Amino acid sequence: MNAPRPSRDGFTIIELVIALAVLSIGLLAMASVMGTLVMQTRASDIRTERAFAVQQTVERLRAVSLSTIDDRAEADAMSVGSYAVWWSTADATSLKRQMEIFTKGPGFVPGDGFMDAKLDTFRVTLARID
Repeated sequence: MNAPRPSRDGFTIIELVIALAVLSIGLLAMASVMGTLVMQTRASDIRTERAFAVQQTVERLRAVSLSTIDDRAEADAMSVGSYAVWWSTADATSLKRQMEIFTKGPGFVPGDGFMDAKLDTFRVTLARID
């Protein structure tokens, strides 16, 4: 007569180690993606804030007569949020002005990371419509 065999239900140690290794690799991959997502979200917030500062400046310049717009030096920069903003006229006629708007403030440079004082330049054309 044969003796009853022990039950083979459950997992072996090897199966458990392999399962834990696969789970660990998956969790590490998720953690690395989360870090990248947080960094990209912060960079996006900074770009949005900078675009808002430029838009505010353009709206202020549009609100006055073209002939009264004078260049503003960096030393006299106005503050919009976290950014210092100044401008110069690149080309002007009686009907339009092409402006260079400079911003300096928090920024993100791919490869270099976050910076406290990143300088950006934007070109904007202001036109008088009669």
